[in-house]
Amino acid sequence: MPEQPKVLFSTNCYFKDWELLADGKFYDKFLLNDYPFKERWMTILNVPDPEEVADIFSTQADRVIIAEEVAKDVLEFFHLKKDDFKDKDGDGYIYSISSLIDLYLAKDFDYICHFCGDVELKTLNNWITEGIKKIDKDIVSARPLKPRYELSDPEDGQDKTQIFSDHCYLIPVSLFRNPDWIHAEPLVDNVHPKYGGKSFERRMTTYLQKNNLFESIISTAEVIHPCY
Repeated sequence: MPEQPKVLFSTNCYFKDWELLADGKFYDKFLLNDYPFKERWMTILNVPDPEEVADIFSTQADRVIIAEEVAKDVLEFFHLKKDDFKDKDGDGYIYSISSLIDLYLAKDFDYICHFCGDVELKTLNNWITEGIKKIDKDIVSARPLKPRYELSDPEDGQDKTQIFSDHCYLIPVSLFRNPDWIHAEPLVDNVHPKYGGKSFERRMTTYLQKNNLFESIISTAEVIHPCY
């Protein structure tokens, strides 16, 4: 039998949601995926007492990362500065750094399955196995459907897109664990929220569109946002 791919489950928490995640939502996130993750990581962002929060999650996650303890090395690896996430409309640093931390630290994994802290699957669904099968030469990412109630034009019937979503995604580590793709310019406009500045999400969409690549939409699964 072929060896099971090593898939990392990752999520993050902010000052607004860490208590909810610590009170059961972290378990909900990975269990709903119905997949045997190799490890489960939590990245601590802008909380009042990162050490205290990290200690709480240490009994739930295989690895707990305080973002600001590794951010300098991560930015250097990707040839970025903190201000590189800013433009005239917003600053995408806080929305981007945990995704880059995952890639930097996940060199021993095949894939990263990332959920934002306020996103989870609507129902139990092993969409990851199908997502791994979809990722190929021109499909470089996969995700479930976005919430139908958030969309004026629901995604039913679409099987791929060139608009990346950082709410939930599956990506191969080997393709994105390098600084080359992230510096594509000019960044796409009028696709992602302006307050996100030059975010990871916006840079991924730019990479897809400039290289005629796609993110697969796994239509059997759907996420909830916000999930609390």
